[in-house]
Order: sequence, then structure tokens, then C-alpha cells
Amino acid sequence: MDLLTIPRTVVVLPVHLARTSVDLALRAVGLGEPPGARAERERAAELHAEADQRAQEAAEVREAGRRRAEEKRQQARRRAETRRRAANKQRETKARQAAERADQREESAHKEAERVEERIDEVAQQAQLDQLGHEAEALETRDEALTAQDEAQRLHDAASTAKADRKAS
Repeated sequence: MDLLTIPRTVVVLPVHLARTSVDLALRAVGLGEPPGARAERERAAELHAEADQRAQEAAEVREAGRRRAEEKRQQARRRAETRRRAANKQRETKARQAAERADQREESAHKEAERVEERIDEVAQQAQLDQLGHEAEALETRDEALTAQDEAQRLHDAASTAKADRKAS
């Protein structure tokens, strides 16, 4: 039953009961119904029953339509939820991939910086070795110069001693 059927039943049932009571009282008094009235009343009852049946069918159709509409709304909600989840998943995937790419770039930059630092250290060591080589050469040259100076001094002293010895003899 729906909301339309209940009030109709509440109104029609007491009317039928009252009508039946009045008809019985009239028959008892001898004032029965005119000829054809019973057929009309039966026809009216049939029409009333048919109207009730159609109202019931219409209520069922409305209810079925309401259920279909509710099902469609639920399906639309589920589809929207599925799309929302897919969009969130896609957004999370893109964010994760972007973070991974950023990490890879950062790691690559660190590796490149380490290679550059190693190369700088190699160049600095080579420059230091070159500097030490030049200093060693300079020390060797100075040592040779000092040795030559000492030799020159020794020869000068020997020559002076030999000259002094010749003059003394």
C-alpha cells in the first residue's frame, strides 16, 4: 500500500458499511431499491474496484520507477567514486614518479659533483706534484750552484795557497 491507497480505504470502507446498513434497513421497512439500482450499484462497485486496481498498479509503477531512479543514482555515485579513486590514484602515481625523477636528478647531480671534486683533487695533486718537481729542480740547481761555488772557493783558496807558497819559496 502507498499513501494514496490508505486514505481511500479509510474513506470508502466506512461508506460501504454505512450504505450496506442503510440498504438493509430500507429493505426491512419495505422501501427496497428500485429496479436496476442493484445492477448500477454492482457496476459502480466493479468500476470502483477497477479504479482501485488501476490506482494500485499506478502506485506499483511509481514505486518501480522510484526504485529504478534510486538504482541509477547509486550507479552514478559508484561510477563517480570509481572515477574519483582513479583520478586520485593517477595523481598519486604522477606525484610519486615526479618525486622519483627528482631523486634521480639529485643523485645524478651528487655523483657529478663527486666526479668534479675528484677531478679537482687530481688536478690539485698534479699541480702540487708539478710544484714539488719545480722546487726539487730549483733545490738541485741551487745545490749545484752551491757545490760549484764551494769548488770555486776551494780552487780559489788552493790557488791563493799555491801563490803564497810560491812567493814564500
